[in-house]
Amino acid sequence: MLKGSSVERYAHTRAGRLPSEWEPLTVHLDKVVQSASGFAEAFGARLWGDVLGRCHDLGKLSDELQGYLFDVGAAAVDAGAEDESAPGKRVDHSTFGGRFLETSVGGIPGQLLAFCAAGHHTGLPDETSNDDLGGRSTLRHKLDAAKRNLSFESLMCNQM
Repeated sequence: MLKGSSVERYAHTRAGRLPSEWEPLTVHLDKVVQSASGFAEAFGARLWGDVLGRCHDLGKLSDELQGYLFDVGAAAVDAGAEDESAPGKRVDHSTFGGRFLETSVGGIPGQLLAFCAAGHHTGLPDETSNDDLGGRSTLRHKLDAAKRNLSFESLMCNQM
């Protein structure tokens, strides 16, 4: 369970399995921290890997994403993976981590970490676009709170 929460939050589901057999978010984040910090150590940025691993799935704290996991989890191979073939409405969870990293770390390091978090399922997004339609998939659009109404602040206050 997450600090300050009496409800277990999950990162990944397993088809046909009870929630007690799903991967808890804390376990998932610990595994990703290990991997990401190890990979980043190769270029002298172990701490960046640690921070990115810890923050990449912040959106999975949301009630919307957790509701989605419970709604489709038993029917999906892994409802937490943002798989286009999963049943039900897909829930964006990667933008939360990107926005948090950009604002908390700031500057070029924050933007680099935001690219990684925002694209950890779909690939690195373009930073900007001159095309209004194409602009919806850019990092600027994803991180612009005025364009994408994500309850980031309430999510963080309720869960941490």
